[in-house]
Amino acid sequence: MNKLTKVFLGLAGLASLYALLVLSVGQLSSNVHDRAWQEPLGNLLWEELSKLYTEVEDSTLTATLNDMTQYIAQANHMEAESIQVHILRAYEPNAVTLPGGHIVVFTGLLRLVETPEELAGILAHELAHIRLNHVSEKVIREVGINVLVIAAGGGSEVGQVAAALLSNAFSREAEKEADMQAIVFLQTAHIDPQGLATVLQRFADMEGDYPEALGWLSTHPLSKERVEYVTKEIAKKKGKQNNYGKVPGADRWETVRKAVEW
Repeated sequence: MNKLTKVFLGLAGLASLYALLVLSVGQLSSNVHDRAWQEPLGNLLWEELSKLYTEVEDSTLTATLNDMTQYIAQANHMEAESIQVHILRAYEPNAVTLPGGHIVVFTGLLRLVETPEELAGILAHELAHIRLNHVSEKVIREVGINVLVIAAGGGSEVGQVAAALLSNAFSREAEKEADMQAIVFLQTAHIDPQGLATVLQRFADMEGDYPEALGWLSTHPLSKERVEYVTKEIAKKKGKQNNYGKVPGADRWETVRKAVEW
């Protein structure tokens, strides 16, 4: 059991209690995408997660990720002010999107990213999960199971179910939707989407030799098919737009790379 799973197991009781309270007043069932439950739960999870890892305070690194995220969000008419990017120092190469617009990126993932376009591709993918409401829908689905477990089993399995709520992989359908939306996001922001295909291909190539390191794949399942459809979609749209610009923060890239060295 890795450290991130232990964190989520520790949060299980709090997350489950909060979800049940919301369910009891009918808010959760009436509006899947209601910020009234997303924001408090997301804040709770982020606060607890930040207690177990060290948050990176490097001004150049945080500014670069924030600039990229805000730029992509604003270009695609998302409420950029509601999105918060956090960076945690950890070996695990992972990125986690929490309810309420929190995107948590681990330095282990940043160490595997080689270009600003690749990082922009990953951030666009996480933003796509937010835009498509995948995070809230996943939470609702798991909370429904959680309630059944409590009712039928007396609550002994609540911790395991809540951990699954926060760490289980998105479905293949959700991943494909997020990949396709990420490509649109990047093109709309005039960022070359080839970076997304490149980083996915690198992770796919590493998966067999370095499986324990690919934490991002535990929640974002990768397959040969996924790399192929992303590559084909980019090629299909390539002729329609070639006026890609410089990724925000690209001029700080070498400083960013040094900031994530151990």
